[in-house]
Amino acid sequence: MGLYEDLKERCPLTLSFHDDADGVYSASLILLTEGLEFEVEEESKVLKVYSPPFNEYTTKVAVDLGFPVDKNYDGIVVDHHPDHPEKRKYKLYWENVPTGLIVWKHLRDHIPKSQWWRVVGALAGDGQPELTPDEIWETFPELLDEKGVVYKYRGEMRYSKYPLYIYLSSGVNAKCRIGDPLGALKMCLKWKRPIDAVLDSEAEEAKELLRVEEENIMRQRPVAEIIGNKFVVVRIKTTGDFGMSGRIASSMSSHEPFKTIVVINDANGEVSIRGILAKYLANKLSESGFKAGGHPGYCGATVPTEDIEDFVESIRQIAKRL
Repeated sequence: MGLYEDLKERCPLTLSFHDDADGVYSASLILLTEGLEFEVEEESKVLKVYSPPFNEYTTKVAVDLGFPVDKNYDGIVVDHHPDHPEKRKYKLYWENVPTGLIVWKHLRDHIPKSQWWRVVGALAGDGQPELTPDEIWETFPELLDEKGVVYKYRGEMRYSKYPLYIYLSSGVNAKCRIGDPLGALKMCLKWKRPIDAVLDSEAEEAKELLRVEEENIMRQRPVAEIIGNKFVVVRIKTTGDFGMSGRIASSMSSHEPFKTIVVINDANGEVSIRGILAKYLANKLSESGFKAGGHPGYCGATVPTEDIEDFVESIRQIAKRL
């Protein structure tokens, strides 16, 4: 029995997804799959679709959220993160590719072909658009066309220019980073064609909010602590519950390719880890009792704000032993 049959068997479904482009597009592909039914909230009639913290899901279906904290969870998981236990009660569909591609491989015969471009949004969001199947490029060649938006920068009129597929993930990721993953899902579900991602003012507004927040953070001149010549730990503080650590860590990592960057948001305990030792550090932090995990090169953690000093001290001790 395949994924489609498993999903049909458990209808009406409840669904959880990761708060990034891969998670959002994976959820959208499942929601657009023909023949599936979903539970709705009794009063609001809203679908029972959620974006919980990583690993902390209880719905019948979870996409791109890692292994469940609840050892008795017996739902369906579609995922590409490592460390799923061999002994588990849940049904796992796993590959070492972004989750959106896994969903499409299993459900392609039941997803309208007009919506296959969503797979590229998932892949671009996880930095792997090169995994796009040939038939999707051939069905949607416009994804490679360059598009842009006109804007003003320091009084000068400018315009951006990127392949269309870049816009599929950038607006969705921006909505997620400003703390509105459900809004990101709703936004991308209203897009009928790839070009809609470029034309959507909601996506541009979210990206502008992120840009302003990043400028606010940089004005604070965050201090970088170099630990053991291996890790660079940066403490930032957002003005709201924004997910800025990944954005800043990725940017720093591109300029410091031989060090592992750790960006900690003192406002909400969000941590992003980028670099060659990212998975090593996440594993050791997990062994030390912190909630950390992810992929080689790209990891994260969630730390209670009152424990951040202990978290940084753990990194210092890990560096000493390495």
